[in-house]
Amino acid sequence: MNEGSPFDEQILNAFVDGQLDVETSESIINEMDKNANVREHVYQLRRAKDLMRLGFNNPPLPFEASTPIKNSRWHHIALSLVASLTAITISLGSGAFGYYYAKHQHITTDEITQNENPQNAERILLHISESNTKKFAAALEYTENFLQSHKNNGGQIAVVANAGGLDLLRVGTSPYEDKIRTLMKNYDNVYFIACANTIKYLYEKGTNLKFIDDVQVNKPAMDHIIDYVRDGWTYKKITSLEKL
Repeated sequence: MNEGSPFDEQILNAFVDGQLDVETSESIINEMDKNANVREHVYQLRRAKDLMRLGFNNPPLPFEASTPIKNSRWHHIALSLVASLTAITISLGSGAFGYYYAKHQHITTDEITQNENPQNAERILLHISESNTKKFAAALEYTENFLQSHKNNGGQIAVVANAGGLDLLRVGTSPYEDKIRTLMKNYDNVYFIACANTIKYLYEKGTNLKFIDDVQVNKPAMDHIIDYVRDGWTYKKITSLEKL
């Protein structure tokens, strides 16, 4: 177990890989929100895994959630590689290796917002992981209320969907296509994000996917969540929403 963390290394690695169940993942995200040591350690694991992916032209697919971690030979190999890369990332982050990573990594939420937000502006991350019309409606109601209340104070809100939650953002599937288009047209501080891992999985199963214009599809949901939480955004699961 890592110092200052209630979670051991294997669990955190599985979390970054998107292998854990929803309940355990939420526990880690909530711990990240209040524990800087956990937040930074998860982020370093994420960076190390990104570096490892750069070394593979065709990186292995993410494990299915039902695959036992202990039975995966690749996972044990990956743990060793990630541990080494994490140490390198931490120790050489300001040197040439860190420079190489900085030139190749995705734009972070901090880079997007650092010149747009007044200090201490509220930033909310909503997470949807199941196809549920009532929860979709609650998420959009919360989002619209937030946007109306933060027109001129730099507040931002992002809606990240994975698993069944992708139905909120799919053309021909979402019952709220027009509402989402209107929100993105009228506000430049709202972001809708679909999980790249779920998209890949559905494509491989033969599912035809088309998303609402301007929905981001570039990264796995867990990568977005880790980056947003580390950058100070407040994580909210749809089930915990409260009206403004």
